[in-house]
Amino acid sequence: MKKAHDKAVTDYAFHCIITDLGSAQLEEMGQLIREGVTSFKLFMAYPGVFMLDDATISRPCGRQRSTTASYACTPKTAAPLT
Repeated sequence: MKKAHDKAVTDYAFHCIITDLGSAQLEEMGQLIREGVTSFKLFMAYPGVFMLDDATISRPCGRQRSTTASYACTPKTAAPLT
């Protein structure tokens, strides 16, 4: 702990969670990126709650290539929601 004192830092980020991705939401993503949102989370798990299909997930990833936003996809094998 002594070595880390005054040297340790914590990095954190907030994800914009995408639960539905219609055309209007896809357009809003560009605006959110311009306003500083850098991370979007799309779920491939949790059917009936957050789950998006592969085609939906690929839409923003292909469209926003020229941005600095990142996309985190939770796999289909994720732990159940409690």
